[in-house]
Amino acid sequence: MTNASRAPVDFDAFARDLQQPSPAPRGAEPAAQKPDPLAELARIVGQDDPFRALLAARDDRREPAAQTQGAA
Repeated sequence: MTNASRAPVDFDAFARDLQQPSPAPRGAEPAAQKPDPLAELARIVGQDDPFRALLAARDDRREPAAQTQGAA
């Protein structure tokens, strides 16, 4: 069996490339901080619920029906 079709890999050069920081492209802003998932969750939870009015209207329609069934 032959390995003639495989390209040689220089693992030392690969390791050196991984250790060196890549230069930033010109005009690029510094890398943004890694987003905090808990901060994102707090932001989402703190928002107003756009469906709150729809659900309240649905619940208001169900209350009279539940009261008539409970009285029977």
